[in-house]
Amino acid sequence: PASGSLSAEDQALLAEPTAFALWSLLVERFRQVPLTPDSSLQLDLGLDSLGWMALALEIENRLSVRLDDAAVNRILTVRDLLLEAVAARRGEAPAGETSALDARWLKPRGPMLRAAGTAIHLIDRLVMRFAFRLRVEGTEHLPAAGPCVIAANHVSFLDPPALAAALPWRMLSQVHWSGDRLLLFSNPLSRFVCRAMCIFPVDQRSPARVLASAVAVLRQNHMLVWFPEGWRSPTKAMLPFQPGIGRLLQETGASVVPCYVAGTFESLPRGRTFPRLNRITVSFGAPISAEALRGDSSPDDWHAVADALRERVAELGDSIDRKAA
Repeated sequence: PASGSLSAEDQALLAEPTAFALWSLLVERFRQVPLTPDSSLQLDLGLDSLGWMALALEIENRLSVRLDDAAVNRILTVRDLLLEAVAARRGEAPAGETSALDARWLKPRGPMLRAAGTAIHLIDRLVMRFAFRLRVEGTEHLPAAGPCVIAANHVSFLDPPALAAALPWRMLSQVHWSGDRLLLFSNPLSRFVCRAMCIFPVDQRSPARVLASAVAVLRQNHMLVWFPEGWRSPTKAMLPFQPGIGRLLQETGASVVPCYVAGTFESLPRGRTFPRLNRITVSFGAPISAEALRGDSSPDDWHAVADALRERVAELGDSIDRKAA
């Protein structure tokens, strides 16, 4: 807005270099929205949890300002965001590298948890093999040990159980999954099941903490299943991959196995309650490093890594379609 439409306090805020740089970034990113310090990030800019994650990563990438979870939870308006960014740059707000992942989620499971996990996986495999006629391709590409990320498209709640049923038994004790803290960890029984299945809690409202948790998993030399779109596509078409996958690979040095899950959209798309029992196919591609995906782009160009990985996943989907034709 014109300086005359700003209060003296807002003019002083935008005179601060960090706030001005962030304001310029927001103006560039949200050109279609009349931006003011009072603009709501959720209502006016349309930022959901995934949009927040992408924006937080872009702010860190371009401005070297990292907002911690407490700061994120305090932010409602553009003005709040500017103030928190200035405070983080000055060191008035904590912006550490502390992992959000409680160490207990990475501890070896005891006999009871292992037995429960095996039983659940067995039921999942039987359902997927017989009810959905699961077909699996490319298991020879899966590494014997981590750190490694398995990155897949995401269109349905059936994607995780289909992918789990496609993995060799030898891998199941090494593979970890993220799960929404509010949805999956709300009571002791669900927490027990998640622990048995090597699912760790994340809060999508805190993008820095989600990424820190994923880094903690990989630094323990585990394997991690990751859906880089961030949420279920409302159509069969893949959404853009969030740049967080690029940063995750860059920080950990982990390789990534592209994966495409086909048939789950036709069975259980968004908005459908009961699945249709059609065939599901899971295809794994050859592992690749972040450096190979990045090509000639700069080392901190996480978008380039995410875009290149999306192309690899899409190629697997095209291959499945050609075989089905």
